[in-house]
Amino acid sequence: MAQDLTESHPEALSTDNFGFYKVDYGVLGLKMYTLEAWRSLPHELEEDPQRYCTKVK
Repeated sequence: MAQDLTESHPEALSTDNFGFYKVDYGVLGLKMYTLEAWRSLPHELEEDPQRYCTKVK
């Protein structure tokens, strides 16, 4: 949930006109994929999924 990032990563948050938080996942080092794009990732993903992940500190 976006509110969980208010203390650890406030730079990744903004609020919309209704006061809801929005997360800029790029600031967190995360890349979002469509399901179709995710399915086309290299087969090694199943063998070493951490290779394609970035942990949020």
